[in-house]
Amino acid sequence: SAQPAIPDFSSADKAWLRVGIPFLDPVSGKILGEDPEHPFQTRSVDAQGRDINGTPASPNWKDPNLKPWVAQKLKGFADEAQKGKIRVTASSSCWPGGTPGQMIFNEPLFILQKPGKVTLLYQRDHQVRHVYMNVPHSKNPGHSWYGESVGHYEGDELVVDTIGFNDKADLDNWGTPHSDALHVTERYKMTEGGKTLRVTFTVDDPKAFNKPWNGVAVYRQVKGPMIEAVCAENNFDFFTGESYPIPESKAADF
Repeated sequence: SAQPAIPDFSSADKAWLRVGIPFLDPVSGKILGEDPEHPFQTRSVDAQGRDINGTPASPNWKDPNLKPWVAQKLKGFADEAQKGKIRVTASSSCWPGGTPGQMIFNEPLFILQKPGKVTLLYQRDHQVRHVYMNVPHSKNPGHSWYGESVGHYEGDELVVDTIGFNDKADLDNWGTPHSDALHVTERYKMTEGGKTLRVTFTVDDPKAFNKPWNGVAVYRQVKGPMIEAVCAENNFDFFTGESYPIPESKAADF
């Protein structure tokens, strides 16, 4: 029988723009990780053009699925949020976003497809992920921000399996941490006649969570091309307006 056609996620001028910020539960559609007592509100403008301040992201540190060390870290973030402090994400400091953390940003994603590799190009700081197709994971994938990704097609879906992470990235906009045991599976599928891209994912980290959990990120199709979005690490915090001391040597190092 004829093999199903491989879905075309890429073209010369096709890009995918993230809709929303927090991840959603793929079944209920509710925001994942949100403190129900302190709902998340993004900064916006009302009908009269007046600026409406958003609320700091306050995580649900009481979630029973969290290991104690994760709950403790998120409680610290929640306490700071209730004091009005905005948490600075790793990517805001020019660090890689990780997986699935890189998907929280409202910036375009470009997908390049070749028979042996799919490349995910994030406009934000030109971050890149390489997905090697139809091959097994290596025996020693090491530890990196984006891990080692292998993929294959299942009908009209691109399935990406990733292991080999370090423990430095956040999983979401709440600052949820993970360990180097993280295992992420993503499924990319176009919906609404190709107008949207739905990415459902499973996070499995037995050192951080009591059981795996699922999330979804939705993108809408937009026109390219990719623009320059260079992130330059420096000592100025754009969230607080504070400047941090520049490291300097107290003694000669030669």
